[in-house]
This record gives sequence, structure tokens and C-alpha cells, in this order.
Amino acid sequence: SLRLCGQGTIMSDAINSREQTAQVTGRTALRVRQGAPTSCVVMIQVLVDVILLACCLGAAFGLRTFLAPWFGTDLVPSQWHGLLAPIALMPFGFFVARLYPGYGMRGVERMRRRMIVVAVATTVAMAVDYLVLHGQWSRSILLMSFALMLAVMPVADALLREILVTWRWWGMPVAIVGGGATAKRLIATLLDHPHLGYRPEVVLDPKGEA
Repeated sequence: SLRLCGQGTIMSDAINSREQTAQVTGRTALRVRQGAPTSCVVMIQVLVDVILLACCLGAAFGLRTFLAPWFGTDLVPSQWHGLLAPIALMPFGFFVARLYPGYGMRGVERMRRRMIVVAVATTVAMAVDYLVLHGQWSRSILLMSFALMLAVMPVADALLREILVTWRWWGMPVAIVGGGATAKRLIATLLDHPHLGYRPEVVLDPKGEA
């Protein structure tokens, strides 16, 4: 597929194999190497998110247990076991928000979408608890989990991307088709912001020469 990035410049993300020969003209061929496949990056992201979500829920449960004397009631398993369901569905929300892998998205936009997914999931869980379960779940644990997720997950996402960039696992190779100042600005932007996930590997001028 091709993405129009500016006048006279098109970015292609069709190079998706680990080592692929891109036929530029009948007499020119370019070999492009790619880092980790996108599927591996997505699996790592999902695994990290699941672990973080479980840790946030566990930390909220521990904090609620510690504060039990102030709440005046002790927790029973039915009050927090059901919270595992909305927590487990959050990675699906991240997928719908296109955060897996999220190439081409700046950090602020990634954080905004992640916060929206967490807020929507928490609101839906509270509505289900109030309307369907009649207050069976612990709202204190749910709200504590929500606060921890908002604080921890954006930071963890940024750290994970930093690690993947360092290991050269983050991103996909792209071909810049076009020339002139627009192509130079595009290449400079992609090289200066590796977290966008687009690595310029091939540059072609309007005449089709590499």
C-alpha cells in the first residue's frame, strides 16, 4: 500500500518481509532488511499490557486490603474476581484504537488513545456493576485500578518503545518515492523521530533511480 506524505513524495509500506528484493527498474534492484516482524512486536506489546493490567489490579486489591479498617468492611472474592473480565478485555480496546503496533503515531496521541480506552472500559464496568450486578463489584478497587493504569501504562508504553527502538525491533522499512525539498524534509523527520516506526530504507527520484 502507498501513503501520500506530501506533494511529489509517496511513502510505501509494502516492504514487509525480513529480507526482500525491491525491483526499482529493469536493471536496478535494492535489498532491504527489516527488524522484528510486526506480529512479534504486537505480541510483545500485548504481553506487556496484560502483565501491567494484572499488576495494577493486584496493587489496587492490596491497597484496598490495607485500607480495609478505614472502609469498615472486608473484601470477599466476589467483589473483585469479576473485575478480571473488563481488565482482560482492555487489550482488545487497545487493538481497536490501533495501538498495536501503532506505527506513525506520536507519543501524545498514543497516550490519549490509551487513556480513552481505559476510561471507557472503567465506565462500562461501573455501569454494568450498577445496572446489572447491583453493586456486587468493589468500586474502590475499580477506581484505584483506573488511577494506576492512567499513571503507569503510558510510561511503560514509552519505555517499551524506547527499548524496541534501541534493539532495532521497532518500525518497518519504507520507500520514499520522490525528490526535492519535500522528500528531504520527510526523510529528516523520520530519522529524527524513530518512535514513529517508519525507517526510510529506499529513496527513489522521479526518474526511478535509487
